Amino acid sequence: MRIAVNKCSAVSACVEIGAGSSRPMAPDTAKAGEPILITLQLLVWGQGGHIKGRHTNIKLFYRLVGEFHYRVLQPQQYLPGEESEFHVFVIPPFPKGASGEIEFYLSWLFDGHPNKIPGTKRILLTAE
Repeated sequence: MRIAVNKCSAVSACVEIGAGSSRPMAPDTAKAGEPILITLQLLVWGQGGHIKGRHTNIKLFYRLVGEFHYRVLQPQQYLPGEESEFHVFVIPPFPKGASGEIEFYLSWLFDGHPNKIPGTKRILLTAE
């Protein structure tokens, strides 16, 4: 999440330069053998301008809890707007019979500054 920056002086009033926020959307559970959709909503407001082109290098990192390495995905779908945009990731199906928890995090650049949503939510993966 990026916080608004205020520019103030003794002569003029404070002016909001711009800000942004993010909201990941993921299911609570998933079944082995089926793809898993995770959507990242990114928003901007204030005087920073429209959202187009301000978020770059957007990635989803995921793994089964206990695995050493994260796998990396780029968004497969992009739904643009003036103040918000959606990036849709599709985690490929885990083999049938697999179970456990999937942990993930998201990272991107906003106006060139790194942002990250740490893995605060896990998806329960159930065997069929």
